[in-house]
Amino acid sequence: MLSLLKEAFLLHSKGQLSQAKKIYQNILTKDSNNFDANHLLGIIALQEKDLNKAKILIKKSINIDSKNYAAFNNLGNVYQKLKNYKEAIINYQKAISLKSDYAEAYNNIGISLRNLKNYKEAIINYNKAISLKPDYAEAYNNQGISLHNIEKYKEAIESYDKAISLKPDYAEAYNNQGISLHNIEKYKEAIESYDKAISLKPDYAEAYNNRGISFSKLKQEDLSLKNYQKAISLKSDYAEAYNNIGISLRNLKNYKEAIINYNKAISLKPDYAEAYNNRGISFLKLKIYNLALKDYNKAISLRHDYAEAYYNKSLLYLIRGDFKKGWMNYEWRKKLFNKDKTRSTANIKELINLKNIRNKKIFIEHEQGLGDTIQFSRYVKLLSDLGAKVMFKTQDPLHELFKNFSNLNESDEFDLYSSLLSLPYVFNTNSKNIPNNSPYLHTNKEIDLFWKNKIKDNGLKIGICWQGNPENELDSERSFELKNFKIISRLKNVRLINLQEKYGLEQLNKLREQLKIENFLIIKNNQDPFINVAAIIKNLDLVITCDTSIAHLSGALNCPTWLILGYNHDWRWMVNNEKSIWYPSIRIFRKKNNELWEDIFKKICNKLKNEYKIIINQPSI
Repeated sequence: MLSLLKEAFLLHSKGQLSQAKKIYQNILTKDSNNFDANHLLGIIALQEKDLNKAKILIKKSINIDSKNYAAFNNLGNVYQKLKNYKEAIINYQKAISLKSDYAEAYNNIGISLRNLKNYKEAIINYNKAISLKPDYAEAYNNQGISLHNIEKYKEAIESYDKAISLKPDYAEAYNNQGISLHNIEKYKEAIESYDKAISLKPDYAEAYNNRGISFSKLKQEDLSLKNYQKAISLKSDYAEAYNNIGISLRNLKNYKEAIINYNKAISLKPDYAEAYNNRGISFLKLKIYNLALKDYNKAISLRHDYAEAYYNKSLLYLIRGDFKKGWMNYEWRKKLFNKDKTRSTANIKELINLKNIRNKKIFIEHEQGLGDTIQFSRYVKLLSDLGAKVMFKTQDPLHELFKNFSNLNESDEFDLYSSLLSLPYVFNTNSKNIPNNSPYLHTNKEIDLFWKNKIKDNGLKIGICWQGNPENELDSERSFELKNFKIISRLKNVRLINLQEKYGLEQLNKLREQLKIENFLIIKNNQDPFINVAAIIKNLDLVITCDTSIAHLSGALNCPTWLILGYNHDWRWMVNNEKSIWYPSIRIFRKKNNELWEDIFKKICNKLKNEYKIIINQPSI
């Protein structure tokens, strides 16, 4: 019998499972209570994913020998595969009670705790496993995964480094290292880790998929798509890779093809909330609003706490003017963007309505971009009008512009707190009661006069802005090239005056000989930049701009503004209307699908000629 066991075990260890299984079964026909045959046959059943059979056989082996720690550990592994993590932990603990230095069982407890999302306790068990077995590469790798789960990415990377130093061919550790590097925005280094994982394990579908995600962050969508497609060639039912192909195609504005790939992901994984959400985004881009809403709702039904789907649903409601549902769902952005209160507001009650706010001290904190702060600052004034005392914390470039909006200091003690973009919800804002009495921003008369003397009063003075922050996901659809203003520059008595301060300035130098643009912003007068830009705008006849903070600033100052929008644009400009419901002085020019920017500028040029009675300069002969 012993010789048969040795023969079977040798075959088993070589991976020849069917031959080993026959010998174990033969032993059991002669001795049904043979511990080793029952236990090892149970391990083969576990390897072959016949989990119920594995459970029966290993339990039987434990009934034969209740002191065998390895059997309890393997029964724990069965329960782990059955996703009964609590029962798995009970069996790993029994194994440890029989063998107190059982590092593998501590590691396995950590895995079960991680699956229960108890990451900190998981880490404690990995640490114990490592203390018992200092060269335990797998425990270091698992430790890294749980550290990643609690967003300690740099510590996770250190754990993966240790795992790799102990096991240089550890492809999984390289892959996991790449994931953590990606999360701290070290995309090139992440790709290097994935490269290493793939070199060690050429059929590693997950590493190809992850490498594709990092290439996408580097805006190298062609390489992203190649990696996703390779992952699918290795793993044909890889729903996540199809979903990621959809994301890359969406980034390339190929929304219809993106939807085809989301459909494939959903067919492979019908409970794939992320794919429904992403398909909804593409339907929104195609302006098929009913299907977008249906997908967001499906995503939420699958994941009730799915902040991104709620947030996307809010944007759909807001762009269509359903503000009641829009503001309510927009509150989910706080979970999505994980906006923590500052230290000074951490213990302050949140403002949820306008009851009894007279004489209350309220801290209002900016969020998102400069344009958002300018647009929604109008509500801060309304709180003051209702008798509240307010501290309004803005971004640094806006401090001077908004210094009169606060009558408290940040060091004061406060009764209530609100994020700025929650105020429309607090005020129950709808399309009929938007507070749009402009101007609600005012400039310094002395600075206004300074710029009036610099700019002079001759000609039609048009301020221009063409480039937003390129990091904004909508920027490719909202920014246009400076050269589009050439047609306007040929109009008689028109002066183009630069309002661009940061992005896109390289285009000024490039077009210096072809396009005359006056750039007063190079003049220094010891004032904050936005104070200067606001004062310059006050001295202009018109502003023509893409969708940036300049549009909001000009609108808040109630200065005539022509806003040029791409086909897909931010929710606040709504759908189809030529006038903004937020700013009475803003007129909207909308780019149609497949229309060129130059077509929009021809329309604008014609409007200028008609409304300002100007003609095109004739070239001299």
